[in-house]
Amino acid sequence: MTKVTLYEHEDFGGEHLDLFTDDSTLANDTMHWFLWAVTATWDNNASSMIVHEGAVTVYDGKSYTGQSGTFGEGEYASLSGWEDKISSMDLWG
Repeated sequence: MTKVTLYEHEDFGGEHLDLFTDDSTLANDTMHWFLWAVTATWDNNASSMIVHEGAVTVYDGKSYTGQSGTFGEGEYASLSGWEDKISSMDLWG
């Protein structure tokens, strides 16, 4: 089974989100609550990730549109130009 963990900051820091299936819009995934009660989402907020198994194609648009990049199994302390740009993800394994 493919599993991807996204992290809010580089070097696997901050909040994290585990994904086991495709996600057509990270805007639907709540990140955390700020003190002033504004909800943040994972849309354009990931700066590092671990692909535990399989691979993932990331997109800068919702519903798998726009520019894309593929990451194989491994740890990515920095997303090499994809920091804070991912809006949807296609997991495959």
